[in-house]
Amino acid sequence: MVYPVAAALVNAGTAELVDIQRHETVGDEAEHLGQ
Repeated sequence: MVYPVAAALVNAGTAELVDIQRHETVGDEAEHLGQ
C-alpha cells in the first residue's frame, strides 16, 4: 500500500514541476496579462 501512494506523490510532484517550468517558459508577461 505504501508504494502506490509514494508513486502517486512522485507523479504529482513531477507534473507540478513540469507545469511550473511551462509557465516560466511562457514568461511572466503573459501571467501578468492574465491577472
